[in-house]
Amino acid sequence: MTPIETSTATIKMTRQEITTVINTLDFICSINLPIDSEFLKPYEKLKTDLMKIEKQLIDGEQQTR
Repeated sequence: MTPIETSTATIKMTRQEITTVINTLDFICSINLPIDSEFLKPYEKLKTDLMKIEKQLIDGEQQTR
């Protein structure tokens, strides 16, 4: 089996933009549609990751004050 290569990307976003994306992902994940739960897993993971990033930004802003 061939190992999967991992790539990274740097995406510049403001804290407000991150909050907006989190809210949108929350909405998408909470809509009661007949969608397979496996389909929503990447969206839930992205939301969780963005929430961690948002917390790190908030903590960093508080430390610089």
